[in-house]
Amino acid sequence: LLSVEIKDKIAYVNFSRELVEKHVGGSTGEMMTILPIVNSLTELPQIEKVQFLVEGKKEKTLAGHITFDEAFERSEDYIKKPAN
Repeated sequence: LLSVEIKDKIAYVNFSRELVEKHVGGSTGEMMTILPIVNSLTELPQIEKVQFLVEGKKEKTLAGHITFDEAFERSEDYIKKPAN
């Protein structure tokens, strides 16, 4: 992680190139990388979306599956809900 900046309720999370080069790949692997970061940051009231950057620039994809060039909104699809 190189930096995080917040502007207009979007957190710009800037990673080194290693995030892309060393990622194991696969659509599930990509989601398991992206969603915990997005869901953690959007817990903060000043953040509604998260835009991932690599070396300060938008990438088309993380590892070939998930479109990476738009800001992500919170998704609770992969958050385990407590039993009633």
